[in-house]
Amino acid sequence: MAKVVIKRDGNMNKKNSFLLLIVVLSAMCLVACGRDEVKVVRQVPKGFIYLEKGDNNWKNGLHYVFWETQISFVDAGRICIYQTSVKNSEFIVQYKGDYYVNEEKLSELMDIAAISIETRHMTYSLEDVVEIRGAGRAVYTVRITALESNKIDSVTTYKINYVVTSNVIENEYASLFAFVETEDGVKYSMFDFIDTETVSIDITQNRKMDAIVFISPDYPGLTYKVVVNE
Repeated sequence: MAKVVIKRDGNMNKKNSFLLLIVVLSAMCLVACGRDEVKVVRQVPKGFIYLEKGDNNWKNGLHYVFWETQISFVDAGRICIYQTSVKNSEFIVQYKGDYYVNEEKLSELMDIAAISIETRHMTYSLEDVVEIRGAGRAVYTVRITALESNKIDSVTTYKINYVVTSNVIENEYASLFAFVETEDGVKYSMFDFIDTETVSIDITQNRKMDAIVFISPDYPGLTYKVVVNE
């Protein structure tokens, strides 16, 4: 029987290792380049505080991540609740090699992190008033006033009637609707806004709607579920 000898190519291993090193260094460079775009100031602006480095796990599990051109803040559930450009000097600046952020906004993010996980586990019933937290002290309210369904073959069209508070601009109504979820966990988000009080959505394959999920237009990590009981 012929003996098979497998010859390992040392040069190939070195080449692969070199390529991997290039990829890692490139990724690090992208992050570093992104941070270099943070505005450098001669003195720390009023209302800004030092952005902690290393283990930045603050109150309520809030922590941040630098990306190529963005900085994200995520809650204890690892859901992003806020993201902005590193060029946003109203939020973040660089002073003597350190980063400083708007204290008021950071405090607000800590408050959002405290309620974000809670809101994701809360459920509302039809006709309940849902209070949605916005930026600053803004609170948006939305209420489902009626829900109708019409099934043709395997497709069910749901017509949702709703009312929102006056502080929501008409062309921003769509930003409050995240998706609907079926009884088997499938999500649909192709809403058709008929007018300022009515929206419809089609659900296929004989599935039934189980919940309507709203989202904060300012904080995508805040979601609110209205359970549908047909």
